[in-house]
Formats: sequence, structure tokens, C-alpha cells
Amino acid sequence: MLVIIDCQKQFPAVERVIAPVSREIGRAKKRSEWIMVVTYGGRTVTRIASQLRGYQKVVKVNKDYDDGSAVIFERLFAYHWRKKSALGVKHVGRVRHLRVAGVNTSACVMKTVDGLRRFVRVTVISDACANSANMKSPLSPEIHHKGALRRMAKWNNVTIG
Repeated sequence: MLVIIDCQKQFPAVERVIAPVSREIGRAKKRSEWIMVVTYGGRTVTRIASQLRGYQKVVKVNKDYDDGSAVIFERLFAYHWRKKSALGVKHVGRVRHLRVAGVNTSACVMKTVDGLRRFVRVTVISDACANSANMKSPLSPEIHHKGALRRMAKWNNVTIG
């Protein structure tokens, strides 16, 4: 399953990930994989949303804070506790591996991966992730991005791809 995190226009880094995320969407569609779009109080940029339009294996969830792992798990595994008909949502089946892309690598992506890795294998697609500028930090977004990737590479159950 491909998980796309916070690809919304309010995050400037989204411009740097549109092409690689679009490539990953194409791969997922060819493999007939599920795609989960996780948003943070906004709409996914049009260039990505239009690529998903009409594809039947798309699940959309909204999160209230950086770590989206709880809403992802709620959506993935709710069918274990309730009847599918009572959920009124799509049933994605068993998931053992997630591929993650999106913004911001050193915040939302990293916190979500940290929550996910305890239960499933996670591959972070490094070129499909980016950081926006942090006005409180003298370091560049690229330095934050690379630092987050190095940190996640040390975690159990996480691969940087």
C-alpha cells in the first residue's frame, strides 16, 4: 500500500514531490495496490488528486496532528473489530508493508513512520518526500530532510528507498 502524507498546497515542499509522488501513484495503480491519502486540514494538490480520480482503491483520511499513524491504523484495521457493512468504508484487506511519501520529512512523515513501524514494515520513498522551510531553524529544508532520513534509517522495520 502507498501512503501519501500532506501533499497540500499550504505546504511549499509539495512542489518538490509532485513528480515523484505521481510516479509512485502510477506504480501502485499498475500493481493494483491500495493508496491512502492522509491530509492535515486541507485538500490534496490538484495534480495529485486528479491522478487518483476514478481509481477504486483510494482511501482518504484526515489527521489532526503530525502523527497520522493512528488514523491510518484505524482505517486499515477497523474491519477486525466490526462488520464490514457497519463500517461503510472500503475494506483494504491484510497489510504488512507500507510505502510512504509526502511532506514534511522531519515532522509529519517521520512521526507517522515512527508510529507505523511498530506494526508493519515501512519503506520511506526518499525522493518522494521533502521538507518545507522552518522559520525557527537556521538549517535548510534539505538538511532537515536528510537528517530525518538518516534517523529513520536506523529504526527497526524501516527501509529508506
